[in-house]
Amino acid sequence: MANPGESSFPFATSMLATEEQWARFNRALGHQEGVVNSTLDHDAPDLQVTPGTAGTVTISAGEAAINGFYYRASQAITLSIPSNASGATARNDTVVLEANQATNEVTPKYLTGGSAAPALTRVINGVWQMPIAAVQVPAKATNITATNITDRRQFVMHQGLVMGDGDRKPTGKLGQLMYTPGKLWVCAASGWTQIWPITIETAGFSAFTRISTGPGFTAHFKEHSATEYSRPAFTKFPDGLVTCRGLIECSAAVSADEVMFKFPAGYRPGATQIFLTASSGNKARIDVEADGQVRCRNAMNKGDYISLNGVTFVPS
Repeated sequence: MANPGESSFPFATSMLATEEQWARFNRALGHQEGVVNSTLDHDAPDLQVTPGTAGTVTISAGEAAINGFYYRASQAITLSIPSNASGATARNDTVVLEANQATNEVTPKYLTGGSAAPALTRVINGVWQMPIAAVQVPAKATNITATNITDRRQFVMHQGLVMGDGDRKPTGKLGQLMYTPGKLWVCAASGWTQIWPITIETAGFSAFTRISTGPGFTAHFKEHSATEYSRPAFTKFPDGLVTCRGLIECSAAVSADEVMFKFPAGYRPGATQIFLTASSGNKARIDVEADGQVRCRNAMNKGDYISLNGVTFVPS
């Protein structure tokens, strides 16, 4: 090299020769750390930690990348759980994969904690630990159940794809991204799902119902006369959420607490909902009651407006 301290590889005269070089090379290429997911499943079995027998945990077979190194277990591995029989409180432990450059190996380890989980060792050219499960051992216990284990695995993210033909989609891996002309996709358990441009799901969507032609206004209220504003209306989204829009105009002077209109059945909240909206008087309080009645809690003058924008609630 031209200057002291420089190195580059692989070349014919500077091959990858040491484990540190290989690990640095993999990390520099952006190879990620995590468990290799062998299935299109969020609950993949690879290196999954489950309760064993007689005070143990079992780690299923699988592969992983950790700190630039590769690991493979071709069969299940059993680790002993230190007893907490004399403990007065629950103990928080961690199961990890450990890459050790002093012993030249990657092995699973069971780390014992206390009221908090044990700290991980993360020395890039020494010992590097990657969590795959959290284990809480109850007080006075020597064994655990599945409810005591929390999955801490992170899965390797497969590199994204750029495809020139949007009609030809290869088999993907869970979480993988793919770009086709004008579209971005992610591979989910059910296959490739378009995430950009966003496609709005319209199944079950109800068109907006104008209040004037639907339930109708009470005597002192009507649609706002200015046509540049949205007509007062409401709708229900596929998830059940009811939302409103538009301006209501007072056709006469009104006192506080007058009912403006009434939601039909299926569009009513389980209890009174209170909203603060814009109005000619700067702001107005609107109450949507459990029987569907919508009240303006402010006294208003003839010609004043009340906005329904922001009136959104979950019906009963």
